[in-house]
Amino acid sequence: LRWKLRLLALLLHQLTSGHATAMTVWGFNVDLRGEIARRFRSKPATACIVTEAEPPFAICAVNSAWTHLCGYDACEVLGKSPKILQGQKTNYDKAAEFTRSLSTQLAEGPSSSATVVLVNYTKSGAPFAHRLRTEAVTDKLSGKKYFITESEEELNLAIRDAVMSDVDQNENLWESTLLFFFCALLLLTTFYVFSDDASTVDDMDRRSWHEQLRTHASLLLPRARLA
Repeated sequence: LRWKLRLLALLLHQLTSGHATAMTVWGFNVDLRGEIARRFRSKPATACIVTEAEPPFAICAVNSAWTHLCGYDACEVLGKSPKILQGQKTNYDKAAEFTRSLSTQLAEGPSSSATVVLVNYTKSGAPFAHRLRTEAVTDKLSGKKYFITESEEELNLAIRDAVMSDVDQNENLWESTLLFFFCALLLLTTFYVFSDDASTVDDMDRRSWHEQLRTHASLLLPRARLA
């Protein structure tokens, strides 16, 4: 109840000072809330989001630039994970690596930061190259840590195309891997059926059988990669 009253007081202050859409907060102490508000107002055109520093990194504050970039209203995301922006073409390995770097950032101190460009999605489902820069802050009253992330759509065509093509290459690699295993299985089945030397695997020299399988697989692998 206390933090709800504080939130109501802050919103009333924003309404009377002309900053009603500047920021929306969730669950902050007064000290950090003022710091975040000042930072948001100093960069009104920069999309900013504040999350807790522990999984699932619940969203605590967003500014109007972020809601405009991502298409969500603040009430739709407060308390939720930033993963709501991820989708089919998001590079989850890169996202996980970025998350791990945030843990390192906490250990190194407030002066460190982490940067990444990911394919994220707006509320309408449109993919875009999302440049993120995150730094850690600490609430002086509670000692609790948070992440402040400034973000923007990547407008550099070379970087944007590289991010999008990186996703396509990963998809092609997965398809090529499946093709390789399918060809290997087909080869194995054919080898069983048409072997002149033995009717079953138990009748064969296993070492010779494995050598032949590796030979055929090595011929199929380059073709699978080009698929």
